[in-house]
Parts: sequence; structure tokens; C-alpha cells
Amino acid sequence: MIPKVPADDALAQKLREAKETIAIVDSNGATLGFFDPTPIAPPGVARMLSPFTDAEIEERRKQRDGRPLAEVMKDLEKLQ
Repeated sequence: MIPKVPADDALAQKLREAKETIAIVDSNGATLGFFDPTPIAPPGVARMLSPFTDAEIEERRKQRDGRPLAEVMKDLEKLQ
């Protein structure tokens, strides 16, 4: 489990307003860590948004073209 450190109301508000990764610094300007405002996903799951719609993904799953992996590996071995 990840330890939690409570933020005071002022800091919490600044973090809510963050639109990009920010550095958290102490009063001397020393970096304490970084805050990434990405939406929270379930534990252990990175949140990523696909640029493709569900319909586009399903259509690509139906495609069966390309080369077998063994063939690709043979071509790569020739390059060494």
C-alpha cells in the first residue's frame, strides 16, 4: 500500500488545478517530489487513453494480414 501524506487545503487546491506534472518544493526551493495530475486508475493499472474508438479497435482485430514472427526474425538476423 502506498503511504499517504495529507495536504493542507491551500496545497490541495493547487494540486487540483495542475494541468501538467509539477515539482513540489520546500520553502528553500529544494525538490521534495513530483505530482502528476493524471486521473486515478485502479491500483496497479496505468491509466491510458486510446486514440482509437472501440469500433476502430474491433476492425483492426479482424485484420489477418502481415508476416509470421518467424519470418520477421529471420530477416532481422540477416541484418546482424
